[in-house]
Amino acid sequence: APAKVAPTQEVTDSCGRVEILSHLKLYDRTIPPTQSLRSSGINAEYGGTALIGLISSTYNKPVIVCCETYKFSERVQTDSILYNELADPDSMLKTLNEEDTPVSNWRDCPNTRLVNLVYDTTPPALVSIVITEIAELPCTSAPVVLRRGAVKM
Repeated sequence: APAKVAPTQEVTDSCGRVEILSHLKLYDRTIPPTQSLRSSGINAEYGGTALIGLISSTYNKPVIVCCETYKFSERVQTDSILYNELADPDSMLKTLNEEDTPVSNWRDCPNTRLVNLVYDTTPPALVSIVITEIAELPCTSAPVVLRRGAVKM
């Protein structure tokens, strides 16, 4: 008999990231979004995705990234600080109950700056496989795809 597969569900949270843990236990794989696959094997995507990849790897759930080869980039990125965009810092302060957070009054503190990074990077060690239109590859094969000319720049 074929194994039962849970329906695909997009888990979104509004500063309720603790709920992600209970959702990940229900599924047997994680398929996060991707904006770009860097030549260093790092997967660049919206903030919070690396956390989901880390939790999935902790529970031995494969992290499968679907990325078309035109999203492969020759850029090398080591972290999510370089080449990032900043979003409104006050958007991080909204909670589900609309209660004040411990940093709600951050503007009153003269030496405090709140930073809300838009993009996140998932290291290659957390990604099990990258599925492209060419083949299923490890994320460390991005330079090979770029070198073979599969991506027209």
